[in-house]
Amino acid sequence: MNKNVGALRMFFGTLLTPEGRAIPCDHYAPMFIADITCFLIIIFGYSSFGTDSSGGDVTAYFSENKVPGTLVSMLIIQFVLIIFDRALFLRKFLIGKIFFQIFLIIFVHIWMFFYLPAATDRLFINNTTCKFWYFSKVIYFIISAKQIRSGYPKRSIGNIMTNSYSRINLYLYQLFMMVPFLFELRCLMDWIWKDTALDVGDWFLFNEIFSHISMLKCSQKVNQEQIESKSSKKVSLEKYVKGGILLVIIVFLIWFPLVLFSMANTVGFRSLPVECSVQLTISGFQPLYESTAQLGNIRHLSEEEYERLQFPYRLSKGAQSYMSDYECEDVVKAEINGNSTSRWMISPPSRQALIAQLEHQPKVDFKFSWFFKRAPDPNLQFGVAEDFRILSLNSTHPARQHLINMLKGEHNATVRIPNVFPALMKVPPDGKADAVGALLGEHAKSGTPINNSFSDILLSLNKEESHEWWTVKMIDRHFDPVKITEEEVLNGIIVYGFVDKVFSTSFLVQFLTGGGILGLYLSLVLLVGKFMRDMATGSMPKIMFDQLPNVDDILQMCLDIMLVREAGEMELEEELFGRLIFLFRSPALLIKMTRDKGRET
Repeated sequence: MNKNVGALRMFFGTLLTPEGRAIPCDHYAPMFIADITCFLIIIFGYSSFGTDSSGGDVTAYFSENKVPGTLVSMLIIQFVLIIFDRALFLRKFLIGKIFFQIFLIIFVHIWMFFYLPAATDRLFINNTTCKFWYFSKVIYFIISAKQIRSGYPKRSIGNIMTNSYSRINLYLYQLFMMVPFLFELRCLMDWIWKDTALDVGDWFLFNEIFSHISMLKCSQKVNQEQIESKSSKKVSLEKYVKGGILLVIIVFLIWFPLVLFSMANTVGFRSLPVECSVQLTISGFQPLYESTAQLGNIRHLSEEEYERLQFPYRLSKGAQSYMSDYECEDVVKAEINGNSTSRWMISPPSRQALIAQLEHQPKVDFKFSWFFKRAPDPNLQFGVAEDFRILSLNSTHPARQHLINMLKGEHNATVRIPNVFPALMKVPPDGKADAVGALLGEHAKSGTPINNSFSDILLSLNKEESHEWWTVKMIDRHFDPVKITEEEVLNGIIVYGFVDKVFSTSFLVQFLTGGGILGLYLSLVLLVGKFMRDMATGSMPKIMFDQLPNVDDILQMCLDIMLVREAGEMELEEELFGRLIFLFRSPALLIKMTRDKGRET
């Protein structure tokens, strides 16, 4: 027992004494990459870690606007472990790192091989996602063990993106700055766990200056690699590649919304309505007539039927242009039964009130509503396209007296009500199912409203024993611009719907099409246009700080500040930082210090 304790004590003693370690090295960057890999595996492979049985990935939870508590807990724990590891590195706390490594090894293996199989009823050997996560974590353990063996470096100056000045460093820094809150988190953690005399605001300012100067150094290195002289004209290939790409992007952003919406019936998906319902009410009383066309009573047209529908508009270029956007499969014919599907169950007091309104009110409103419903599809847009028409009958209209007589039971004659509903309707994915003005406008006389081309109906009240129901018959005028045709009374209602194609329910498509063409222009063109305008015209105020020919002296000043901080010279750190601020406040001194030494005469 004493022998084992002695060996363990010797092992830790060798790790903690500088004589027993190798040359100190900085292995934090690969450890961080391994941790981020584990983080991403949890996000996109949560179904393998979760305890629910839905089997969906994390995108399915976000589409339903809910996030499992287990997923949130796992991500927060992983995030906290990353922060804790960063704190140990910044404080160079090797003993804490050793115990942290032992704790993680025990915790991960208990979780992977005992808790997770019991919670998910899946063995580790059968869980591919967990294997990938465990493999990434093992890589982290190996790198972390190497860090413990070599020890933390005494001085940590800069970071992996500023340890050299190549094109790769430039791209890495630009990618780093694109990630939200990453720069702020790194600076804040460095300020908390590093010894410094600077306030948090000065710390952020120093890191911004150091990062900016480092990236200018990278840019200068990249420019020095180009053999081409600044005084020679730009090569045509470079101009066409760089300028051409930017030109194509700008033209695409300007015209993309118009192209997208003009091709809506070409690039979308066909989703025909499966139900068409109509309803007729008077002044808010119980509906007189309700009926629905579904299953075999609503179908798309055949080619012969579509040609017959097009024939009356053969002389109108506008109508032909509108119908050319649709194929026969995009136009549905709904044959609605003329008999109401429900009995008229109005109470005697309500009947008397309705009769009184028809007799004495100066205006009585008829409301005819129609609804188109698509079949629910989780991958496509679906909804209800609907609209209504309110027709006001004044006190002198003959239909009112006929209705009064029918309600009093004096006769069973039919009542003709003019211009009630459009026989040709457009059916969007959802929203307003309006009349097809391009076609019905040909029916109306010049200068008259399009409502005058709506179809008339014959309304009658039927009674059998104690049951009452209403019947609606549509009057088809058989429009033809060349010859006079006789109207026909149909036994029910026939409606033709021009169905627009729908788009996918994915987030990107919903973002592009959800707000309509105006919303797309406001969100895409103006927003991206403002961003590109800032890129094209926002450089003038930054010339003084971006166009620095030689940044070596400023970069060395930043490195000196880091060196004295690592050495614990807080007063000297504060003094050097004051000099750095004074340098950027003095344009003449900044020009002198950043002058290109190679061009001095």
